[in-house]
Amino acid sequence: MAFLTRRRDTRPPMENLELLTTAADEIELSMIRGLLDEYGIALYVRDRDGSSYLRVVAGYTVFGTDVYVDRDDLPRAKELIAAYLSSDAEIADEDVREAFAAADAAEAENASGSRVKLWYVILAIVLICLAAFIVGRL
Repeated sequence: MAFLTRRRDTRPPMENLELLTTAADEIELSMIRGLLDEYGIALYVRDRDGSSYLRVVAGYTVFGTDVYVDRDDLPRAKELIAAYLSSDAEIADEDVREAFAAADAAEAENASGSRVKLWYVILAIVLICLAAFIVGRL
């Protein structure tokens, strides 16, 4: 009768948690989660304004996601996020240029490879049609 037992709530008590920040989207939430996990800071996320239904229906929420941490970890977590955001702003232009250059190079390489493959496919189709035509004449 295990299915009749009530599932234990494994969420941490909210009185020990403090709001760290609100992530605007999944990308920002993933960056925050990765940063805090890297430094061993546990976090608890909660959709804003009861918008969990949007995450279920649409796969994301437009209201943002609140990120909570333990009260004792709050100063360190704020420091880590501030340091990350300030260092990110300084190198963002260089990173963007490098990323675009790498993407352009990869796209050019893929485009030329795709063209060659396309020509091979066209050649194979022509040869198959030619062979079928010759066999049909015999």
